[in-house]
Amino acid sequence: MKAPASRTFLLFLPLLLAIQGAWAQPIQGEETTRSAPPKDAIEAIGKFKIPEGFSAHLWAAEPDLENPVVFYMDDQGRMYVAETFRQETEGVPDNRTHRYWLEDDLRLQTVEERGEMYLKHHPEYATEWTDKEDRIKLLEDLDGDGVADSSKVFAGGFNGLLDGTGAGVWAWGDDVWYTCIPNLWKLTDADRDGVAETREIV
Repeated sequence: MKAPASRTFLLFLPLLLAIQGAWAQPIQGEETTRSAPPKDAIEAIGKFKIPEGFSAHLWAAEPDLENPVVFYMDDQGRMYVAETFRQETEGVPDNRTHRYWLEDDLRLQTVEERGEMYLKHHPEYATEWTDKEDRIKLLEDLDGDGVADSSKVFAGGFNGLLDGTGAGVWAWGDDVWYTCIPNLWKLTDADRDGVAETREIV
């Protein structure tokens, strides 16, 4: 696949639009393909104000990716997208809405103590905050027409009490490096099928 020109906007509509609908969450490795992008996403581009000398086209939209935090496009034109389903209400807190534990937070010296602090104030977090996951989605343009037509979960299950938000992803060779607080993960796709077979904390 030819890499898009630097003066072309690749639009990832979940960052810009609220497209209504509900879809089942795919399991790791399950692939979805589509022959055409969603109509609503295409129509939305017509409402954008594009600077002179630039152009815009749709490359990917929901449900092929959801709640994106960051993405990385490798030298093969494949896009790795870090998605979160845990931010704030499902597993990743913001101290601005939890001021009552601020003093406890300032006393923390280890990651483990942070988990103890959560459970001290909210024992229910042990189950509520492990229900949703952060994950990495792999998107590809298999037919080379400039639109992603394949989407699968490259690696998922990042849903520990202390996990998230997964906010950094970088691919090199067979490995994908993923930062999901408090860990840096090395994810390896040795057979290059688009799914990580092994993972280790670096």
